[in-house]
Amino acid sequence: MIQRLESEREKVNAALMALPTILVVEDEAFVRHVTGEILRAAGYQVIETKNAAEAAGAMGQRLDLVDLLLADIVLPGENGGAFAARVRRENPELKVLLITGYPEQMAAREWRSEECLAKPFSATALLERVRRLLDRQPNATRSASAVS
Repeated sequence: MIQRLESEREKVNAALMALPTILVVEDEAFVRHVTGEILRAAGYQVIETKNAAEAAGAMGQRLDLVDLLLADIVLPGENGGAFAARVRRENPELKVLLITGYPEQMAAREWRSEECLAKPFSATALLERVRRLLDRQPNATRSASAVS
């Protein structure tokens, strides 16, 4: 009986490890919570943090466990774009989706290399963008139509 339970636990742990993990970095608690719930309902593992420092602590040295970084551009302390750039130096294959309530920021030169999504966004828009990013092959270039 114990062996069977341990075997089942191993299967569940393996299945969880196979689910894409998304690190959400958003300082507005309501937006962070709703975004996390939308992503969890779609089957993703989600780590929610309120700023770059907390996100860095949550990730620790295990950057390889995060499949997608979803970060607000405007954050207290280090902004989301700067945090993404810093993390990418250690993990160049990390996929990044920046979100912002300031559409003019999406066209800023410093964010042009990243996917951006304007707030407020629908659950459908969020999930479509996340899926597209996760399905993208490593080192694929961002298309001009990626900004919405």
